[in-house]
Amino acid sequence: GLQPWEGSVLLKERIDRDTVAAWISGLAAYDAISLSKDNGDLTLRRGERYDRADATTQNLIDQLLDHGDELTLGKYNPSFKSAWQEIMSKEKDQIAASGWWKRLSPGGGGGALAIVVAIVIMVVFGFGSIIGAVLGLFRHPVLAVLLAILVPAIVAHSVYGVLRSVRSATGSALALRTESFRRFLAASEGKHVEWAWKQGLLREYSAWAVALGTADAWGRALAASNVPEPEANLNTPLLVYSMGSAFNSTYTAPSSSSSGGSSFGGGFSGSVGGGGGGGSSGSW
Repeated sequence: GLQPWEGSVLLKERIDRDTVAAWISGLAAYDAISLSKDNGDLTLRRGERYDRADATTQNLIDQLLDHGDELTLGKYNPSFKSAWQEIMSKEKDQIAASGWWKRLSPGGGGGALAIVVAIVIMVVFGFGSIIGAVLGLFRHPVLAVLLAILVPAIVAHSVYGVLRSVRSATGSALALRTESFRRFLAASEGKHVEWAWKQGLLREYSAWAVALGTADAWGRALAASNVPEPEANLNTPLLVYSMGSAFNSTYTAPSSSSSGGSSFGGGFSGSVGGGGGGGSSGSW
């Protein structure tokens, strides 16, 4: 019941460019969008199942396409950037409402409050220590040493407890399941790819490989499999990974910095092309 981008958030506990890329790879798996590599350029189009997507998703796809029939990626496009930012915003809202975290969900706005609480705790304990010293309550060497150890320990424990995020029972269970699937993808061989292809799950599994950081391993397994080349070349979700630089260039203005903590935009050796075909059991 999870989407690939949700699995990425569950494991990394953050919402960033990678989770947006995972959202797009999920659309490619479902064939709501189509990605094709033509003469080295990556082109985005509506997929055959575009009409089955909900209205919000359709609007976002239209915005990614700059409200045209197709968009060649690699050149900055304001509409594409706006859609990219809106996708990230919607991911934050969905995660905040998921109930997978008891405190400080990824992308939530509780971080500032937690810092304020932590500062208050530090001030209270620090001020109390000063008062105790002024009143001469800890002049004895043993008590002074205990104070020097105990107070910082209490403060550190309290601050850490306030600042760290805490998963709910449901969130923890889903994270464990996602990690199990990530390990399966990372250790997959050609036979596993062939099984996924025969079950009509090749594109869906590929989208998950992009989301969970195992696209390299899954791509090698695909290249080593006996999946017919036309079918392998239609495995478009992996293009979101192998052609990541084209996405980066499309949503990043030329004058702005492209720095940021993201692993999005790698590549691997293997047969990865573009176009329609394949299947996925995505839910909308």
